[in-house]
Amino acid sequence: MGSHSLTSITALRDWDNTEIRDGDWLPQAYIGLNQLHDSGPQSAKTFSQELRIASPTGGLIEYVLGGYYSRAENNRTFTRSVTVCAPLGAAPTVPTPCTSALAAPSRFPVGVAPHGALFKNFALFGNSTINFSDRFRGLLGLRYTHDQLDVFHSRTATGLDLNGSGQPVNTGGVNTNFGPFTSSVSTNNLSGRAGLQFDVSDNSTAYTTYTRGYKGPGYNIFFNLGATGTSIVEAETSDAYEFGLKNTLFDRRVTINLAAFYTKFHNFQANNPDLSGTVVVSRFTNAGEVSTRGVELDVSAVLIDGLSITGGLAYTDAHVDAFKVVPGAALADIIPNGTPLLFAPKWKGTLGIDYRTTITGNMDIFLGTQISGQTNQLSIFSPSAATRVLGTIDGYSLVNLSAGIGDSNDGWKLMFQVRNLFDTAFIAHKESGGPGGSVRIQIPREADRYFGVTGRINF
Repeated sequence: MGSHSLTSITALRDWDNTEIRDGDWLPQAYIGLNQLHDSGPQSAKTFSQELRIASPTGGLIEYVLGGYYSRAENNRTFTRSVTVCAPLGAAPTVPTPCTSALAAPSRFPVGVAPHGALFKNFALFGNSTINFSDRFRGLLGLRYTHDQLDVFHSRTATGLDLNGSGQPVNTGGVNTNFGPFTSSVSTNNLSGRAGLQFDVSDNSTAYTTYTRGYKGPGYNIFFNLGATGTSIVEAETSDAYEFGLKNTLFDRRVTINLAAFYTKFHNFQANNPDLSGTVVVSRFTNAGEVSTRGVELDVSAVLIDGLSITGGLAYTDAHVDAFKVVPGAALADIIPNGTPLLFAPKWKGTLGIDYRTTITGNMDIFLGTQISGQTNQLSIFSPSAATRVLGTIDGYSLVNLSAGIGDSNDGWKLMFQVRNLFDTAFIAHKESGGPGGSVRIQIPREADRYFGVTGRINF
């Protein structure tokens, strides 16, 4: 549009998934140990439209103005099927199958819960750079956001064991009927950013920024939802400060970036283990005031033509400042101040080495290695110090290798990879709720050495 640029981005995502879960890790049902199977077909559709206009560069003021709209719909029907039995007489002292003569006839409670959400987001935004001089610039950005969230949930349970009053005695992991429950919330927010940049030299730029962040409200919509879990998870806001130095050396063959940051979160949204009936769930909650601060270093260098090194090192201290206490909460339910945030290791580093050279007139060879490592991190956000110890993931490091061939003009590439070269065992996630009060762990594919081939064609 003359000297301006008009950009339109239209996107549609359609996603379908069926979760089939073995919730008991047992080959069959035992007296006092229920067999529990879940099935949860889920569909999600998201449409988004962004429209923005950008000014030409090089003037006193450079700016981008735009609008954004998205509509995300998520629907799920979750079914939990349970096999449960009780002893005919005294409870056996060893695991006894429900098919044993010592067991009363099995019951088969089933719970079905259709639930979902419709989330609409609308925003107007603007971002500008003010060139006070060739070396000194100001940054200013604002964003107005409107969120509209609608949710629904209902659960029907059948095959329950009832006493004389008609109340369930043992649901075997299937809750009573609930709902239908519907609710909605809408919020408006004005967030933004302000900062300064100064070119210390032709190869070094110092900057400082302040950013006001925003994350919209939410609900806990899940199979075990009950009347006590229907409250709104309030919107989260943050105040972030950053100071940094960006440097290029040796005719731009080396880049070194250093940044220090501090962010204060208000109404921080966090996952918190909780009981829903007799089942441990991970419930979304407002954890109160938390903060994170640290230093980051990023380096990239071209040592010789075709050989490059990239790396990063980060120190992060992220913890609770003031936990949001629910009225009437017991002392044992309060997260202590100073508790680390989830998945925030104090130290984390990466190193990559890549080499590319031509072996024929139009074919290149690629060689690479990637090394990453991190220290301990917390995986269970719990008031209990003992649970937090059990929920701590030990630090680990990984080494990956890659080799391949490809077109010199990047038209195609075929890469062979070895992931986790030294077969390092590590855990991705720990959570409460395992059998007998144990901790459940999730082991990713990357915890075992594996091989792969990746092909890419560009056109």
